[in-house]
Amino acid sequence: MKHALIGYMNSLWETVDVLHALRDGDAELITNDPILLGRMTVLADDVARQIGLAEHMSEVLASGLEVMQSIYNNQLQVLNNRLALIVAYLTILGTALLVPNTLATVFSNSAFDMGPQDIWWYATMLVVSTAVATWGSFWWVKKRGWVTGKVD
Repeated sequence: MKHALIGYMNSLWETVDVLHALRDGDAELITNDPILLGRMTVLADDVARQIGLAEHMSEVLASGLEVMQSIYNNQLQVLNNRLALIVAYLTILGTALLVPNTLATVFSNSAFDMGPQDIWWYATMLVVSTAVATWGSFWWVKKRGWVTGKVD
């Protein structure tokens, strides 16, 4: 659309140049008939109005593109906010899972000589530490006001 409008405006400006050359040209090549010169003036005025309309159309297209760009920017901002909220929750979860992971790493050392009989308290300790670490991380982040639960 933009290229078509530019081509149209270029042809209008060329037409204005030709009309001015015909109207104000050499008197020996072109007649000095006032009626014909008046018609050339009317034609030049009509083309000038068409140029004005084309420039107005250019402004309308430009403002429409700005509106579309602001709509897309708004949608991208909403998506960015949602992704930031997801990352915040995943960070809380990752932080909470560090505690049982560290405990499992420590207790897997051969110095603790654990066997199958220790599975009940070991599994219970991992589940409880995961729950406590998750709740503690979430409570601390919520208390600081870093996660509100709603996306702007």
